[in-house]
Amino acid sequence: DALVPGALSVIVVPDAPGPYPLPTTGEMTAVAAYLDTLRLITTELHVTTPMYLRLHDLEVVLRAAPGYSQTLLRETVADALTRRFHVLTGGPEGTGTPFGAGLHHADLVAAVMRVPGVDRVENLTCLADGRTPDGADTAHLWRIERRRTVRLTNCPKTEFDFDRLTLLPDEVPFLDPSTLIVTVVGAP
Repeated sequence: DALVPGALSVIVVPDAPGPYPLPTTGEMTAVAAYLDTLRLITTELHVTTPMYLRLHDLEVVLRAAPGYSQTLLRETVADALTRRFHVLTGGPEGTGTPFGAGLHHADLVAAVMRVPGVDRVENLTCLADGRTPDGADTAHLWRIERRRTVRLTNCPKTEFDFDRLTLLPDEVPFLDPSTLIVTVVGAP
């Protein structure tokens, strides 16, 4: 029944703009130095950055409720999905997307269905990998397991299609908004 000190891993996520905030070397050093003063001598301390899983080429086809325009719905859906999958402000409660949680195709559909004016999601697919978005200011070193692109879909048909993705404990998804395509049917 004795407590045995072990290892402690801390993922540093700065309160910074952008879809995947990364800490600077100085921030990492400061966090490590501070936590080192608080840890037990027998505790092994690891300070690391988050590993992001990029959701990209997300295609949503939705049916609009009466009275909602295509332009408004496109913008609102894009904003809702970007917010939903942000590490600090995302998640179901808006308090941050949890690390290591599974990601199911139904999570994406549910996020779209919560947008006012969406009557039905006709189709939704997206690609997922561990690559930095094209033209990004901050590049990131991604884990080798995420270099292969997979497709998140409701009906998997190939070995690269999945209806859910299992994230590792230090992984969190983010949406690459530059590749989002929203098609609205049934709206003026």
